[in-house]
Amino acid sequence: MKRAALGCAALWLALAGCRTAPESFSLPANPARAEQVLAEAQSRAGAVSALRGRARIGLSGERGESFFDLLVLVARPARLRVEAIGPLGGRALALATDGAHYDLYRAGRRGLARGEFHEDLLRDLGLPLAPEQAVGLLLAAPLLPGAERLRGARSGPRGALELRFADFAARFDRRGRLRLLCWAAPGEPGRCGGNAHLQVHYDDWRGTAGGAAFPHRLELRIPQSGARARLTLRQVELAPEFSPGVFRLSARRKGVSSGREAEK
Repeated sequence: MKRAALGCAALWLALAGCRTAPESFSLPANPARAEQVLAEAQSRAGAVSALRGRARIGLSGERGESFFDLLVLVARPARLRVEAIGPLGGRALALATDGAHYDLYRAGRRGLARGEFHEDLLRDLGLPLAPEQAVGLLLAAPLLPGAERLRGARSGPRGALELRFADFAARFDRRGRLRLLCWAAPGEPGRCGGNAHLQVHYDDWRGTAGGAAFPHRLELRIPQSGARARLTLRQVELAPEFSPGVFRLSARRKGVSSGREAEK
């Protein structure tokens, strides 16, 4: 149980970061292209509103490397359900929130922690983002501000483009696919680089069952702590129909519901 609890802590510490990209983004972007890429990203964020997925996550840090199987359900604006299954098949962690209330199960602790959802819940679990930001991250479609909020746009190798805002930046490839999100440390300008507070890389963009493309590999890192997670999606369903109550956990005598309702 103690090992499982440590795994839970590592999971939430690692759910936030990525590798620093070496490319130089020093050339000002063409304003028309910057506005076009921003408009396309905003359109995609409006179209991608929910996801159901199964994934394998590898965590690396001071305690070595560990792996979990994940069930992930996400829906805008701030609904989330994540279940982590340990190597022996037992649940290490389960978190569900409908945006108003949350239920949290952690191996080694009796019952569920429950309460009103608050802005600091994910930060307390090691993911230093607001709920809406976390949902946008997992959907690979963050809600970006309007063009009037752009602080800068830079071009890079092979047609890449980086859009910079007050406290974060988003990098796209020549096809307009999201490749990197970077959140700045407090007081720092939004840009991707070694000083980023949080980085998320997206790779292996390919079609899903519904035909729409989605990145099947995410790598996350908090550079200051060295926490890292590599998420490989095995199943992806966009815009699924969720059953009522799926973003809450049902208490059972021996812990928490099986999660089968989340698969429907």
